[in-house]
Amino acid sequence: MISECVRCHGWGPVRPLGSCQTCLNWTPRGGYKGRCHRCRHEGKVNRDGLCRLCLLEIRMVPDREWADAAARRTLGPVRDLQLPLLLEGVRLPVVLARHHDRPLVRERLRCERSAGPWTWAKKGDDLQVCPPQVTGQLPLLPRLPRTFTRQHGYRIAARDFPEWADVLQAVERVRVRRDLSAGWSESVVQMMRLALASREASEQLVDEYVVAELPRMRPAVAEVLREAGLLRRRLGSGLAQNGYRRERRRMVSCEHCLAWSGDARPLCDSCREWARQPDRAIGPCLRCGRTWPLKDGQCRFCHLVLNEHVGDGPAVEQLWFGAGLGHGLYTKQPGDYSQGSRKSRRRELERREKHTRQADRRLSPHLINPHQMELFPPPARVWKRAQHTQLPTMTPEAEQLVADFWQFTADQHWTTPSRDINAKVLRLLVAWLGIDAPLLEADVRAVTRLGPNWSGRRVAAFLDQRGLLVPLERTDPDQAALERLLQGVPDHLRDEADAWVRVLRGEGRKPSLTMNWVTIRRYAHYNVPVLQQWGQRVSSLREITQKDIEDVLSSRTGEQARPLHASLRSLFRALKRERVIFRDPARGVSVASTVNAPRRIPSDRLVGLLDRAPTAMAKAVVALVAIHALGPQEIRHQLLTGLDRSAGRLVVRRRFGDHVVYLDELTMKLLSDWLRERAERWPRSTNPHLIVTQVTAVDPDGPPMSKDALRLIFRKLGIQPRTLRIDRLLDEAHETADPVHLMRVFGISDTTALKYVRAAHPHRFGPEPTQA
Repeated sequence: MISECVRCHGWGPVRPLGSCQTCLNWTPRGGYKGRCHRCRHEGKVNRDGLCRLCLLEIRMVPDREWADAAARRTLGPVRDLQLPLLLEGVRLPVVLARHHDRPLVRERLRCERSAGPWTWAKKGDDLQVCPPQVTGQLPLLPRLPRTFTRQHGYRIAARDFPEWADVLQAVERVRVRRDLSAGWSESVVQMMRLALASREASEQLVDEYVVAELPRMRPAVAEVLREAGLLRRRLGSGLAQNGYRRERRRMVSCEHCLAWSGDARPLCDSCREWARQPDRAIGPCLRCGRTWPLKDGQCRFCHLVLNEHVGDGPAVEQLWFGAGLGHGLYTKQPGDYSQGSRKSRRRELERREKHTRQADRRLSPHLINPHQMELFPPPARVWKRAQHTQLPTMTPEAEQLVADFWQFTADQHWTTPSRDINAKVLRLLVAWLGIDAPLLEADVRAVTRLGPNWSGRRVAAFLDQRGLLVPLERTDPDQAALERLLQGVPDHLRDEADAWVRVLRGEGRKPSLTMNWVTIRRYAHYNVPVLQQWGQRVSSLREITQKDIEDVLSSRTGEQARPLHASLRSLFRALKRERVIFRDPARGVSVASTVNAPRRIPSDRLVGLLDRAPTAMAKAVVALVAIHALGPQEIRHQLLTGLDRSAGRLVVRRRFGDHVVYLDELTMKLLSDWLRERAERWPRSTNPHLIVTQVTAVDPDGPPMSKDALRLIFRKLGIQPRTLRIDRLLDEAHETADPVHLMRVFGISDTTALKYVRAAHPHRFGPEPTQA
């Protein structure tokens, strides 16, 4: 809070008790509450009867008349107080007054020479002159400037220092090098004691400020300390010959903008940065006429005055404080202040209006009441109207949910763009609908369709984890695509097509293996055009003969005829099994096809394949394919629980049983590197799959990596994963002609194992029956 301190009467930030921080911490030794002897004000005073503000003025402003009265133990003249300003970063000096029982008199001591050339008669060690401190103790108060005399050196002539022997040797070296007398050495040694005694307890070196406070021999003392390695340079190029007094530096205002910062610098930081800009031309200002660095013909002072001016009257010049209390100026483009284009002021007014509008916001009238029963199903909401409308005030529960979502994104290490576009969707939903009742996933999807900067897939997963989501009825995407394909089948053949699908899904008259939707969709892709062609001339598939099938296959050649023949055989075999047709017309139909033998990859393409993999994940994927011949789909769906690093095994789940892969040392190292990187990047990832990407790692649903992400790894390497897997199987078949070995190592079928053994050792097999 900015107000006046009740103790020192300074204006600035004060504490709740009404005092500034320094006055709260000031507790004079032996002090009491009474009337100050100098200013006659009531307050806390020390044993000398002085308040804190009078102590500050005595130190900063010399008052010899009042000091003489205090030395005579009489009341001096009454002095008025000057109110200080409490600025951030500008501290008033802390002053230690003398003890009340010790009069302000000078002692005159006499030094006597002894037998030694640089030793003095020991008259004792006066502890009042720079009293010794505990070595290594940190100072509680900042060091105060001191005023030494030659008598202070006499009074500590018996004081000893740990580095005194090195100092005497340095004095001797300097004296011999400069060919000086023994009297010079004695004078320097006297000042050296004062310099060493004036150090703080935590300092080992003598600051150059301390040397500047000595009464005489300052350059000589600095040279000796530099010779002994005990000098800390602070003043720049050299030592001030007449001493350096920090209290003599006059605190002035900035020469350019006239702002007062409480320091002695001629320019404030803002004006100094203003003058450094390359486009600032020095010349007379068009408004005030002063010659300073200009922008658009005006100095920074005039820019500030015009920028802060509000109203239609003339701009009034008003001085201000600098440093942290100064005004900022943001004028990247030339501004015509006379026409009201004051950007800083306008931004401040807009910010205040925004805060006012937010304070006037009310709760949304569309909050869902969980106790209200639905008479009709909720219609689809049009969220486009709310996109550019100010959000209503969120309930405390909704605000807490948004805060939990932000913490969830931080724990999952989401990127900033992904976090922002998802949080925007959540705020829009909970502000208008609340969270008293679960939200519909249809609303989440509707909001995400507002534009590319709206994303709600992760929002839906977050709400589902909290039990605040009513999910949609989900269908497999391949199943939905199959249903769309079957809609193109003629109506009189639709029942027979549906019977075929039921058989493939294991729902026929007799139990059978279930085929996945991907394969059924692929079969339907070939069958539906043929059924559309036959539907124009037949009323049922019972009318289809073998010749009809042969005519359809003859119209296609090569690779187009083989998948069509397989899909038609599947169709009529299923209908025959369900007793929809009496005989299978596709049973005796065959298609001539060319079987391509597997081929190996040239060795030059495989050299350095792992080294060319860009990431740890890519290296692990390439090793699983190139060494253990795992398929792309198996790698995508491989679970993290299937990896047993202690036993060096990887359990791969397959349709007809699990396959155990015994990992070699290289693959184990690559998998360990990948798991370490995964833990560092996504330590809170809940995805159960072994291989994850930046998208799937933070997805609460835990989906497998996409096909495109896997293809991208091998596309950068210039090779296909299927080709690399064939090369590994063929390489192992070259090493052994035993198909059982291939079946055990790679978990392949007997037909596939014989195919690779035949390709690797064709001389061990007879000619094909068709070629005999």
